[in-house]
Amino acid sequence: MYKILIILTLICFTYDLGAQTKPTTELSNEDQSVLIEKNSVCTYRNNFTQAQRRLFYPFNKTDKISLISFDNPYGELSSRIPIEKRKLNSKMVKERKDLSALEIDKLTDLIYNYGFKSKEYGWIEEHGACYDPHNGILFFNENGLVIEYIEICFDCIGQRTSSDKIKLGENCLEKFSLLRGFFSSLDIKAGTTKKSAEE
Repeated sequence: MYKILIILTLICFTYDLGAQTKPTTELSNEDQSVLIEKNSVCTYRNNFTQAQRRLFYPFNKTDKISLISFDNPYGELSSRIPIEKRKLNSKMVKERKDLSALEIDKLTDLIYNYGFKSKEYGWIEEHGACYDPHNGILFFNENGLVIEYIEICFDCIGQRTSSDKIKLGENCLEKFSLLRGFFSSLDIKAGTTKKSAEE
């Protein structure tokens, strides 16, 4: 059985430094640090059109996409998305929103067109030391079975995908805040606000 054991008494965040793409001898350490921090800010670049984004897996294979929030169905120290044998356990779902075509386009725009300002000299990715997810993005086929999913922990800035084939763009520093705002704007409140996380 899949389990994640987490010490919940302390929540902290770690930062990964991206690979440098240019020699840094021409910059002082202080100037390099400032540049790396600026590079890591989310920037909208419009690299992919609506049609191109719809071709990315699993958006190109799904019949319906839903956002959900969910309770801990397994009584473990960490939650996990309530899917068994490709079926969603609706009893564990607190909120659900089936996305319209326009909402799907907004989601793919957020995932694929927001990225690092630059990768010159390096960049920073933020990760949480904990992982206790309460939200997800589900991809259904025409028979109502879940073909793929993205499991999300907004408080811990972490995510897990059901397949390595799912690519989620660049994890710039505000990416999770933008995604949290997208969920919240569609009335998915549990897991997206500090209040719901404390309840």
